[in-house]
Amino acid sequence: MNIKNWLMLGVVAVLSLNVTGCSTPQNSEQSADKIAQAHTELAGSYYGRRQYAIALQELGVALQADPNYAPGYGVRGLVRMALHENDLAEADFKRSLRLDPKSSESRNNYGWFLCQSGKPKESLAQFAEAVSNPLYATPEVAYANAGMCAIDAGDLPVASGYLQRALILQPGM
Repeated sequence: MNIKNWLMLGVVAVLSLNVTGCSTPQNSEQSADKIAQAHTELAGSYYGRRQYAIALQELGVALQADPNYAPGYGVRGLVRMALHENDLAEADFKRSLRLDPKSSESRNNYGWFLCQSGKPKESLAQFAEAVSNPLYATPEVAYANAGMCAIDAGDLPVASGYLQRALILQPGM
């Protein structure tokens, strides 16, 4: 190891001592939440690049830091869905929703999971919950997903309504 590597190792060690040595219970909780959030965001990036093994590693770190971090379970559900581990994916989506029942992102993702698992009619309730939140940043995604799943359910008039709403919100979609 060269001098530069030793110096960096020393800096990391000192910073680690400062972070852990000065924490109060409240700071520890905030720190755990920040760690969980950062590693979940990293996992989401790896998921987007289809690097599922690394995404699962990051999610392991996130959920070890904060076992009640709902978005971590939601992203892990997506990764497990991509890996066709449907029982595990469903358990993760359900846990995410138990921890944060108002999460529109989790509702949309669970709805998509249900639709892709051959339960398109059941999925529509999840999409409806997602778009009922006025603070949901991307309702057009849930409307588009609901439209696709309504087609799978054989309900073309309902599908048309959902798809029209998606296009109204995002004309270039």
